[in-house]
Amino acid sequence: MLNLYGTENGSLKRIDPGKPLPKDVVWADLFNPSREEERLLEEAFGIDIPTKEEMAEIEASSRLYSDKDSLFMTAVVLTGDNEHGLHPAPVTFILSGSTFVTVRYSDPSFIRAFTTRTKKSSAPVPASIPAPDAQAAGDAAGGGVPPNTEQLPIQPQPNGGGLAGGDTIFVSLLEMIVDRAADFIERINADVDQLSHRVFQHNTGSRPMKTRDFQALLHEIGRNGDLTSRTKESMFTVGRIVDYASASEVIQFPKQLRARLKTVARDVKSLADHCTFLSGKISFLLDATLGLISIEQNQIIKIFSVASVAFLPPTLIASIYGMNFKVMPELDWHFGYPLALCVMVVSAVLPCLYFKRRGWL
Repeated sequence: MLNLYGTENGSLKRIDPGKPLPKDVVWADLFNPSREEERLLEEAFGIDIPTKEEMAEIEASSRLYSDKDSLFMTAVVLTGDNEHGLHPAPVTFILSGSTFVTVRYSDPSFIRAFTTRTKKSSAPVPASIPAPDAQAAGDAAGGGVPPNTEQLPIQPQPNGGGLAGGDTIFVSLLEMIVDRAADFIERINADVDQLSHRVFQHNTGSRPMKTRDFQALLHEIGRNGDLTSRTKESMFTVGRIVDYASASEVIQFPKQLRARLKTVARDVKSLADHCTFLSGKISFLLDATLGLISIEQNQIIKIFSVASVAFLPPTLIASIYGMNFKVMPELDWHFGYPLALCVMVVSAVLPCLYFKRRGWL
């Protein structure tokens, strides 16, 4: 799918694709593109659209490079939702002169959130776009691309040069990625706090945690740990894009856009540091949970050990009087049987009292 946007009266508007490509295109969004759509953009802008396999490569030379007067930058972003899980997906940003191109094979929420906010807003988009709530992003899932007749307000170029350009949309999308990542981290932080309370709560009236409770706890800890590592990976790739774009001489960003890029770089670093903190906290919770499981297992083994030791003397007495010897004086006693039972009970109680006195029970 090829989505084209141009500018009119300081706002973005949807443009119908055609051959040749309209000259007033500012942003071209390729979503699961066909070869024909890729060829159309390559001929119009003189660029080579990377394939899905090339976008998935992890070396820096494949994710960050320049070709003639164009910048190619690939970031790993999180896509999906909490219900079906979040997974990383590469998105390539291409800056070619005043035109901006995005290439993606997934539907990340920041694209939908960006188009939804610009669609609903009647004023220019602020320098730092706050992330909409999850419900707003979910409502846009079925119609993330606005109709052709609607205008999408977008921030004018900070240098006062007129309509918004591709570099402004590029920086705005980076800010949106950071805002969405901040939302993920806030949710992880809240979940980790709840997990910490469940692990370390000490209520005398509550029932002890069972095996299923520990299994659910380990599942939640693992899920949050995985999401934290993926968010940190995403922030790492975004940080590299910001550094590469800021230092590049191929595209000259206006002064105010450079200031916004510096703000994004600081936000990325702070989020990455917070992810590191959360990773340490999650590792501590995992170690604590495994320690509680070990204590629970040791408690069960201790109960069986004490029971086996407590029943050993009665078993010995019963074994003695179960032997088939002809001369056993106790067999002729009138109270021999109840006496043997009493000796068995006493021999079982004494070890339990001794273990309790020593603090083993």
